[in-house]
Amino acid sequence: MFGVKRATECNKEPASHAGDQSDHGRHPQEVTVASVSMDTEVGCRSGDVPARDAGRDKSTHWRHAFEKLAALEKDVGQIREVVISTAQTVSEHERSDLALEQIAAQHRQLVERFYEREVLGVVFQSLIRVADGARELQQRLEREIKNSIQVEHYGLITPLTDMRSCAQMAVSDVDATLALWGVARRETCSERFDPSVQECCERVPTENPDLHGHIAARVRTGYWRDDVPIRPERVRIFVCASTYNAGQPNNHER
Repeated sequence: MFGVKRATECNKEPASHAGDQSDHGRHPQEVTVASVSMDTEVGCRSGDVPARDAGRDKSTHWRHAFEKLAALEKDVGQIREVVISTAQTVSEHERSDLALEQIAAQHRQLVERFYEREVLGVVFQSLIRVADGARELQQRLEREIKNSIQVEHYGLITPLTDMRSCAQMAVSDVDATLALWGVARRETCSERFDPSVQECCERVPTENPDLHGHIAARVRTGYWRDDVPIRPERVRIFVCASTYNAGQPNNHER
């Protein structure tokens, strides 16, 4: 009885599944392959949307990257322009500083020249006159001492000698003070008159034309400072009548 019932149930199973044409009448492997292929096709169709989204995200990413790169290049260009402008400004300032330094140097030179001419020059000339006066006094005292000895005025010799010593000390002090500033007495070595460093105080007539323009005597020594004459030497010069124009200064005296 139980065997008949189970056989009946088994016979009923195909009838219950008669409407399912997809599974019955096929080999099991075919059913499996069809199921897998269907699942794969469905899966591919369902995965198309994430793939397109991923490609779109990459494109957006690169576009943003190129935009940032373009912005950076623009910033670099602006920075380059600023650097070039700054360099030009610095160069202009350097040229301005150099020009100001040159102007300052010229100003210092002018001030030094003015100071030497208007201040030091006056001081030097005053000290030189003091030294000339002390030398003249010394020479006069020496003559007085000789005269006193000749006339046997021995009582005047001692005070005259003391005065001469004072005059000598004054000359030495003035010369030492001038030497501190590079000023010294100097006589020219040339025997011909040089109007650039000498002045003529007297003309001495001569018949010898070879002596014309030559120095006859040196009256006063000149003063020089750093190879520049600040007071000319005073001399007497020979003048030949045959070569000298009457009433006109000699060419050597100009």
